[in-house]
Amino acid sequence: MDRRSFVAALALVAFAGLLGCSDSSQSGMPPTEYPGGTWSPPEPTFGTLLETDVEIPVSDGVVLVGDVNYPADLETGARADGSFPVLLTQNPYGGTVAASAGSFFVTRGYIFAGIDVRGTSRSGGGMQEFLFTPRAADDGAELVQWATTLDGANGDVGLWGCSFLGINQLETATRLGPDSPVKAMIPECLSGDSYRDTLYDNGIPGPTATVWPGTWPDAVAGGDFGFYRDYWRAQDRVARAPDIAATGIPALLWAGWREGGSVGALELYSALQNLHAGRSATAPMSADQPITGRYQVILGDWTHAGGLDRGIELQWYDTWIKGIDTGLPTGTRTPLHLQELGSGRWINASAYPIVDAYTQLFLTPSGTLSPSAGPTGEDSLTWVPPEEASGSLDYVSEPFVDGAMLAGPIAVQLEISSSNTNAQLLTELLDVDPDGTTVGISHASVLGSRRALDPAKSWVDQNDLSIRPYLALDADDPLVPGELTRLDVPLQPTVWSIEPGHRLMLRVSTRPRPEECIFEIGRPPWGCHLTQPMLETLPGGVYTIHYGGTPGSALRLPLLAHGDLPTARSIMPPTAQGEATLPGDW
Repeated sequence: MDRRSFVAALALVAFAGLLGCSDSSQSGMPPTEYPGGTWSPPEPTFGTLLETDVEIPVSDGVVLVGDVNYPADLETGARADGSFPVLLTQNPYGGTVAASAGSFFVTRGYIFAGIDVRGTSRSGGGMQEFLFTPRAADDGAELVQWATTLDGANGDVGLWGCSFLGINQLETATRLGPDSPVKAMIPECLSGDSYRDTLYDNGIPGPTATVWPGTWPDAVAGGDFGFYRDYWRAQDRVARAPDIAATGIPALLWAGWREGGSVGALELYSALQNLHAGRSATAPMSADQPITGRYQVILGDWTHAGGLDRGIELQWYDTWIKGIDTGLPTGTRTPLHLQELGSGRWINASAYPIVDAYTQLFLTPSGTLSPSAGPTGEDSLTWVPPEEASGSLDYVSEPFVDGAMLAGPIAVQLEISSSNTNAQLLTELLDVDPDGTTVGISHASVLGSRRALDPAKSWVDQNDLSIRPYLALDADDPLVPGELTRLDVPLQPTVWSIEPGHRLMLRVSTRPRPEECIFEIGRPPWGCHLTQPMLETLPGGVYTIHYGGTPGSALRLPLLAHGDLPTARSIMPPTAQGEATLPGDW
């Protein structure tokens, strides 16, 4: 798939779509369907006047092109009097974003500028420069300054957009520094670390990695692009959180559990909150640290580009840019708004990770998940090539009689030995209904040769259990055949309701199933595609999983009692772009 086809595929989805004080409830009026319960979007007070093909020269001589939509007098159609803040988006897909999505904001008192990213559509620049390069980030900072010079602009700017448009907000912010004109942003459908949460499953390429422009031929041959090295470090927005935090820009991170952005939103939230509190960006948050409402998260049960709402976007901008008291809880102590999968209810939290002390369940020779390590033993799996179905080992817990909930990152520790110099394993956590039906909760792959951890970025709980191991993924280190080796596997985080009588199952296999390897923009990656060095080191591998002893093979869970986190009000605003409910009390 070439760059044009890739951008076209992105375009198909990119536009698809516990504080609760409320003045309205105190006055006897029903709360509105917006956070805080006291505000609704004002009726349009302006028309629109679209100026197309606006040319913006940037500092390296390239000319960017876009459209600007201005508020217009409803009676005359002429440019409206007065000055207005500007909402800016940088768009690689073509089309008139300023006229479509922008009109909602323009009619309510914003200028909206939609600019084609360099190397795309009408803008100049090389094709290789459009995909989150340092030069493209510089463009963003220059466009912010340009936006303040527009006729009728009041000097304040907000950043808007989903997917590529959402990631570009973060890229731009890394270049702005303190006291910039940007007063608010809403990075939606984002990617925090392109390598980890979007393209590669702990170093094993996912379907999207094969179409990422300019990287796959080198990656599949075993080159730098297949590792977390300079190119991908430059696209790691979580690693650049200090630059983003230095701006002080209020950021609403908006993503779905069923897209890679769920990881990025949570990790970036944690980094920004830590920096606000004067702590290390890479540390796990502590339960008692200072919290700011400038950084908030909406994370719901939808896929890429789902669950968005123009009304809540406007409320965020009106609050932070225009200084309007919309009732939005900017001083909330619970800025994490998370939808529990399975139940659909919304819960609010503050620190991430949410659980201080994890529950450990050990893998046993009898195929159970047990609270105790139990007797020693072993079992084995044989690696199979991509065209063959992988066997699996399943480990099942006792029923959760009263139910339970999972809230946060999940980890698996495997004690293994391999018959050759590498190993490929896939771990899946499943919910098992009493009738035997299984539903996937979380997953992750691990490669034996990329088992090395970065201790500075790995998290442990209060009992020193590894709960979110951070794999370095920057080099291969062959296994010694037959030698006992520890593999730490960070699984996708979740908030999941384990209903009464349900069990948990940990499935360990060597490869994803074919249905998990279909290309789909935004989906959390599965390790489906192998590079040449992997294909040279994996065939013939027999992997022995060792049970019992110290530390043993184990599953680490952020386990809470069923419904332990209080339910927050669910809303479905009239401005919502789908059928997903949203959090009403922040």
